[in-house]
Amino acid sequence: AKIENKNQIVQKFFKLENYSPSQMGQIVGPLLSETGYVSAEKLPRSKALQKIYSALRMKGYIAEQTDGTIFLKPITDAARLGEVPTITDDYPLAMIENKEQVVQKFFNLKNYSPSQMGQIILPLIGEYGYVSADEGTGSLFVIDTVKSLMRIDLIIKQFDVVEVEEIITEIFEIRHGDPAEIVELLQTLLGDGSSSVRGPSRGRGPFPPSRPGPSSSSSSKSKSGGAATSVTVGTSRTPALLIAEPTYSWIIAKATAEDLKQISEWIEKLDKAVPTLFIDQPLAKIENKNQIVQKFFKLENYSPSQMGQIVGPLLSETGYVSADETTGNLLVIDTVENLLRIEMIIEQFDVPEARANSGL
Repeated sequence: AKIENKNQIVQKFFKLENYSPSQMGQIVGPLLSETGYVSAEKLPRSKALQKIYSALRMKGYIAEQTDGTIFLKPITDAARLGEVPTITDDYPLAMIENKEQVVQKFFNLKNYSPSQMGQIILPLIGEYGYVSADEGTGSLFVIDTVKSLMRIDLIIKQFDVVEVEEIITEIFEIRHGDPAEIVELLQTLLGDGSSSVRGPSRGRGPFPPSRPGPSSSSSSKSKSGGAATSVTVGTSRTPALLIAEPTYSWIIAKATAEDLKQISEWIEKLDKAVPTLFIDQPLAKIENKNQIVQKFFKLENYSPSQMGQIVGPLLSETGYVSADETTGNLLVIDTVENLLRIEMIIEQFDVPEARANSGL
């Protein structure tokens, strides 16, 4: 009450003796102004500033520090006046403490079209972001938060490489599953040494080898986080690149035309509300034995490919099995009831004697 300027923004610690700080935080949260913030625990200065900067950006403001003083400016005004800091090409974005700060950065592309890269990253740009491509100089100019630029930098590095075969780029929107988990499954399904068998109604046999596709480039937009992660799958001479973007529920794929067709088909199969059970998760605990799930089996002594040929005829109409000799994994999609039968068969074959007989 002794502070004369009642519009001054300050921070204050309250000591609660009889009530939960977390619950109190939920109560006072809706009462805060646009620049307000509440935390139930004491945070280090760096983390506290991160949360404050993030809250300010959500309200359309950026924070500029000069001589120990923080000035708040509308983002649109700052961008229009050219006051957005420029990050040089040799300065790591990770060194900037305020990851919510809006900055501008030039990316120099040596092997990939700046215009096409601009189309890929455009849906990743925030409300106050900006992208400009210059084919003449091979540069891409981007304005956005440091956090967003770090994610974009990773994607650019994955794409800006020398290609042996001509490729296509496509963005898949994941509606049900987790992008990172689906990418991990695709790596198992399409990686080197893998083979697959479908249910009786769809025929059986391994996927045909991939062939180089025609030259083309495409991108698709989706709705507007999480860090991007990537893997490569050895489906052809040029391994396909898969980048999981959990923030926007995307998978960005770069592959030959034939590989991309195969990846698209698999994403459609995997992006369903079907639970995934890993090796250490028992089937018996699932009450609904008619539920369709996908489960990984780890074979220690028997060839996954040969086991896939054995269990293939036992699959239901919606069943599918894929074997990976490199990891020794067998992925089976079917009802829990059928998977329990298949599990018993696997246990009978996957014994030390099988390894001895195969000469492994």
